[in-house]
Amino acid sequence: MRVRRILAAGLVLALATTLVTPALAGAAATPAAGPADTPAAAPTPAPVLLVRSYATTPGDVLLGERFTLSLTIRNATKQRAKDVVVALGATSAGGDGATGGGGAELVSLDSSDMRFVGDIKGGGAVSVSFNLITSPGAAAGVLSLPVNISSDVNGQRESSSQKIGLKLNRTASFEEQAPDFPKTAIVGEELALSVDVQNTSSFAVPGVSLRFEGDGFGIEGAPAQIGKIEPNDTGTLEAKVTPKVAGDATLTVVATYRDDFGQHREVRFAHKIKVEKPPTIDAPGKSGKPEAEKPRSFMESVASFFMGLLGLGG
Repeated sequence: MRVRRILAAGLVLALATTLVTPALAGAAATPAAGPADTPAAAPTPAPVLLVRSYATTPGDVLLGERFTLSLTIRNATKQRAKDVVVALGATSAGGDGATGGGGAELVSLDSSDMRFVGDIKGGGAVSVSFNLITSPGAAAGVLSLPVNISSDVNGQRESSSQKIGLKLNRTASFEEQAPDFPKTAIVGEELALSVDVQNTSSFAVPGVSLRFEGDGFGIEGAPAQIGKIEPNDTGTLEAKVTPKVAGDATLTVVATYRDDFGQHREVRFAHKIKVEKPPTIDAPGKSGKPEAEKPRSFMESVASFFMGLLGLGG
């Protein structure tokens, strides 16, 4: 009896295995599909940061002098620029063909030559300034100054370098040699003046001319065209000067020259002169003529005649 039950169970199992359809068998063998793969996010494009404008204060950058450089940095794209840093790079100067590196011609007077300006919105701009000084030994000419701008893009620092041009100029120095100007003068009286002006610069100065200038004076004589003056050489200015108005007046010696860029510059020496009115001569009569002698009477004439005869005067 037990053997029959075992045979029957085996038969049922065999039939069940035979009746499984191929479709179900294939479905059971196919693994379940997982969720679709998510595409990687596109990286944020780097913003474009440009030096929109720059200026110096004062406008003329002179060798050995301090000045302030102001920059305007503009974000030319729509996306925000993050953690922006502006730094000045190494410099090179032209003019006499001299070049330098590491900022030899230009030195920052601040604690650093870098500025952290933070974020700049798309299309926005920020201003940043640096306090600088030029080296007295630098060559006059145009200095090419790199401006390095960096920002954070996708967790990394992206930077660009742009260059701006600064004109480095020299100023000539002159001195009067023992000027002999009168402290006082008289209206209408002509003064013959002469003055020597020395070039005390360490370089030759071209295009030098000298002249007198003063509103209260009549000046005869054209400006002295000296031309190029070597270091320690002098030029002479001579003219006839006539004061026109009484009072405190200023007579100025003006030395004009051309700088390294061909621009005319001036050095001025002012002299204070007290101009007085001409002296007046007192006249005995109101009319300004000698007072006429009064005519004598007849008796006075007779008395004077006899006194003359007697030797007593008449």
